[in-house]
Amino acid sequence: MSEVYKRSFSDGIAIGFGYLPVAMAFGITAKPLIDLLSTTLMSGLNYAGAGQFLTLQMLEDSSYITIIIAIFITFLNYIPIAALGVLIFPGILYAVESPIEGILGGIFAAILGIFRVPLFFVVVLSVFFIYLLMFIM
Repeated sequence: MSEVYKRSFSDGIAIGFGYLPVAMAFGITAKPLIDLLSTTLMSGLNYAGAGQFLTLQMLEDSSYITIIIAIFITFLNYIPIAALGVLIFPGILYAVESPIEGILGGIFAAILGIFRVPLFFVVVLSVFFIYLLMFIM
């Protein structure tokens, strides 16, 4: 296996661990409503977990075009989030050297969420924690 594939796999591990709880929750929620193939396709083709849950809620009494428009609007919130993150922290896309730093940053953010810390502080403290880990490791 080439170095590019090894690096890509190690970079994707942290993201995979982050998506696992959402995927499990979606599977449990979708089981009584749609079949396994539809659930798998929806998870594979829909980027946003919020869009998946929105679709499940709207399947009962909405048209397909309404569902598509609602999911499109849901996706629009990612544009300013991504742009703002890159503007505030220009090197953020290349900040994490190993997957363990990303995983620990996510765990730190989850712990702050449990203690009901405001979202602004969760984001700022999590990014600070990841940068701190980079200097320690």
